[in-house]
Amino acid sequence: MSDWNLSLDIKRQYWINWFLVPLLLAHKYLELAIYDRFALLSLIIHGGTILASLLLVFFVTFTRRLHLFELYGLIYIFFIITIAILMGTDIKTYVLYSAVDLLLTIFLFLYNREENMVSFLKICTATACIYIYMGDVQMILDPQWLIESKEYFEGYLLGGNYNQIGVRMILTILLTLITREYGRWWRINSNILIVNSILVEAAVGSMTSLSCIGMFVIYMCVTNIQLKRLGTILLFSYTIFFQIFICFNGNDLYNNEYAVYIIQDVLGKDMTFTGRTYLWSGAMQLFGDSPIWGYGAITQDWYVEHLSGLGLGTHNYIYEELLRGGIIGFSIFTFIGLYAARRCAICDISNKMLRENMLFGASTLLFMQTMEAYPTFYIFFIFNLLYNLSYSQIEQNVVTVTNPQKIIYESN
Repeated sequence: MSDWNLSLDIKRQYWINWFLVPLLLAHKYLELAIYDRFALLSLIIHGGTILASLLLVFFVTFTRRLHLFELYGLIYIFFIITIAILMGTDIKTYVLYSAVDLLLTIFLFLYNREENMVSFLKICTATACIYIYMGDVQMILDPQWLIESKEYFEGYLLGGNYNQIGVRMILTILLTLITREYGRWWRINSNILIVNSILVEAAVGSMTSLSCIGMFVIYMCVTNIQLKRLGTILLFSYTIFFQIFICFNGNDLYNNEYAVYIIQDVLGKDMTFTGRTYLWSGAMQLFGDSPIWGYGAITQDWYVEHLSGLGLGTHNYIYEELLRGGIIGFSIFTFIGLYAARRCAICDISNKMLRENMLFGASTLLFMQTMEAYPTFYIFFIFNLLYNLSYSQIEQNVVTVTNPQKIIYESN
């Protein structure tokens, strides 16, 4: 009788991607709870995401090397958890609705880096696009959003509120830009997705997302590498300028005659940016009370209590990070982003245009976040895309595993 071979090659468990990617992206992309009949399914997906994180940690522990990039991400997550414990904020909500998703993102990219990155990115792109198109179908079949005020309508399948659709569009566009290299049908899908994103944002009236996606599309049409890099630097610099001199000033903008002239007379905008300056002033006061390490796990209920009912958030991601982790947490998070961007900027890939487009896309999302606050998951996912861009190329997707039996801390 022949012996049964029960050995498990845990380096090549491709079903992991087919199972975990749709699960994770469904949890983050789709707001299934807007329909009562899907509330149970939403809970099942959430619970599955938590269990999947534990499963993936097991596989990664025995098969992959941990780069410093992942180590910095883990430090950031556990720093926020530690501060939440010390400050007595809602650690349970942070762990279940944020930390688990960040861990799963980190370990998914880590698991696929050495051998499976191309197939992993194909699954990510296909899944994200399907969910985007599901959102289109929902808007057509359930046109309640055409009747109600866009500021108060919370019935979009993609994120609930119209402000949250844009970040899903940006991430999906970046995924399709990578997979354009994989064949004709991937290129066709990318073109459809980009046009669809513009049409959806125009339909729901999200001017921030519409203008930024439009700017990104125009940028992608530029063919000069040096000009593209200059555009990314200028956008990044302008974002920092806007954050420092506009967002950090809050209601004090009224005292700046030049700002009043630019915002009201030139741009024709409300000086409060639709009430955002009140939120920014309140956030700055809260930051002043705990500037070094912040408050840890901050939730909508926390904002209701501490912002005197002004809103459920700050409408500015930089403030969110400063309140969550203070100067220390914000510095760690910023370092992770710059580390990933530098890795992308110097990576040696044949398609230089892709590299520049990815950097500009990340900068575009950064600028969008001066006016909105998106879940950290999307930023972390894009950081991982930037860091692992060189592994996304078919001709460079080679195996470089050494000693796969344990985790190796490696600077790469």
